[in-house]
Amino acid sequence: MSKHGHGNQKSSKRSQRIKAEAKKSQIRGRAYNASMNAAEAAKDSSVFTGTFSLNDHFATVLFDSGVDFSFISTKFAPILNMKPSIAIPGHVIEIADGKKVKVDRIIRGCKLELGSSLFSIDLIPLGHGSFDVIVGMDWLSHNKSSWENGSPTRLLTGGGKT
Repeated sequence: MSKHGHGNQKSSKRSQRIKAEAKKSQIRGRAYNASMNAAEAAKDSSVFTGTFSLNDHFATVLFDSGVDFSFISTKFAPILNMKPSIAIPGHVIEIADGKKVKVDRIIRGCKLELGSSLFSIDLIPLGHGSFDVIVGMDWLSHNKSSWENGSPTRLLTGGGKT
């Protein structure tokens, strides 16, 4: 075999190694409740739902501690008139039916109004579920948020009630 052929083989192995490293660097997450509807959410004490202002537009929001990231419906996202940026590394999201979806876009710096408080939230455009927005553990843990005694009546944010 000529040197030229041998070089192509090395190049191919290097390319495979780079692809494998890129795949490892992708962030993996879950979005199991993306298919949950409002009636199911009302019966589930592990979630909190409501209508809140997102960038001055009313949005139906599901707060879900079982979801790793925060999402925005691809039907609702255009209403915000904000350009998504590229997420590096991308995310591999496992949705309710077990399928894995690669996403590489994120809408950064959305403004979520809860009571008299305004919070910044980054949202990944994904699907057309029953909710306009799903707030996951990324935002909940960053803002030290939970709901009182498993009851979705009061959302606690950073030690204060909203």
